[in-house]
Amino acid sequence: MEFAFIKIMLEKLRRAHTTTWKQTTWNEITAEMVNLFSDQQLCLQKVKDKHQRMKTNFTRFSEIVRHTGVGWDANTNTIIADQDVWDMFAKKNMAYKAFRSKGCNHYDLQKQLFSSLVATGALRISSTDPPPTLEEERRLNEEFLSRGKGKGKQHVDLEEDSDESDCLVHVAEPMIIESRRRVPKRRLSKSSQIQECMDLFKESYTKQ
Repeated sequence: MEFAFIKIMLEKLRRAHTTTWKQTTWNEITAEMVNLFSDQQLCLQKVKDKHQRMKTNFTRFSEIVRHTGVGWDANTNTIIADQDVWDMFAKKNMAYKAFRSKGCNHYDLQKQLFSSLVATGALRISSTDPPPTLEEERRLNEEFLSRGKGKGKQHVDLEEDSDESDCLVHVAEPMIIESRRRVPKRRLSKSSQIQECMDLFKESYTKQ
């Protein structure tokens, strides 16, 4: 079943040049799988779940193969690595131990299907996370598909978050500082000073 599933998806990849498939493509894949394996009671969600598990296994297997000092025998589909390497990966996640005995089926074909996604980090998973449940795999798959749909032009809602009460901008009123220049007192001549004193004397005498 896995081989047929991969072949069907590779054919879709060659036609669409992407694995970010629309719902119609997923329906086509499901219909082909149901036609080939009518006794398996397959449905759209089961096909998507299987696709997600396959991606997760491929990503983990590829991480081990790319590790320094690790080899892979394509004829026997086994990883060649020292015990300390297996111990290191087992500490990260026990799910890696499964590859020591069974490898990754149809690895070369899966590389054609998933390698570009791994290279861009679209399938990046934490090595310390436990093996995902079906529900988690479903959620990851939906997130992955939504990321693909989000590529390209994006609509920007200019009215979003435009409530004036949420985005008030306080602008400080400009402060006008008056510049006062000290004007030196006018110096009076001696005669002017005498005249000023006489005027003051007359004024005070008049008030009496």
